[in-house]
Amino acid sequence: MNYFDQTNSLISSLGEIDLLINLIISNETTSIEDNTNDNMRSILLKSSIVILVSKFQVFIEDLLKDIKYKINNSNVDFRCSDYLRVLSLKKQVEALNLNKKLENPTTYNVDLITNLSSGINILHNHCDSEKFMQENICFNTSYKLGKTGVNELKELFKQFEGKNDIFENSTVDINIMNAILNTRHTIVHKDSITGITKEQVISYKTYIIELSKFIDAYLFSFINA
Repeated sequence: MNYFDQTNSLISSLGEIDLLINLIISNETTSIEDNTNDNMRSILLKSSIVILVSKFQVFIEDLLKDIKYKINNSNVDFRCSDYLRVLSLKKQVEALNLNKKLENPTTYNVDLITNLSSGINILHNHCDSEKFMQENICFNTSYKLGKTGVNELKELFKQFEGKNDIFENSTVDINIMNAILNTRHTIVHKDSITGITKEQVISYKTYIIELSKFIDAYLFSFINA
């Protein structure tokens, strides 16, 4: 069972990978020059990996945005961890940029005082359990892909409870995601896909589904604890 629409949408959209795999199989049985077959297979394999990772990236970002919206707009009290509360406070401090606002003495007036007072009040409420307002909770929802992207993924989910690795001791081997992202990086930056087979692409697709289900369950458990 999946709890979020984004998870179901991701799994449904991965049918595109099946279509590409079927094209590879069809290409393998077509009697044309070997180098043409090889070029077509390479293009389809590279496309499969890039699409797979792109869809997962969009899934992560859309899901986190939805979680943030649900927390900010829910009428039901949300159990906010101390870690997320402090992280959100840090982001609020950065967004308010109070030092910058105080740099120019010519702006020292009642409007500035009102503005500062409003911002400081938000920060104070973040620290006061009785005045804390979940509509002010903020956290990062952007999933940036570096050479791998696994550490970035861990950091995104560390935001909720401060766990360095939510995948540790789980049934999901995050090292497989590292391999997938590494392959994508090689394709995008070196236009190479040495050693990748259609069977690996199929297994990668299955893994992405398992990983998305794990993330889905983790976030549902967190916001409903």
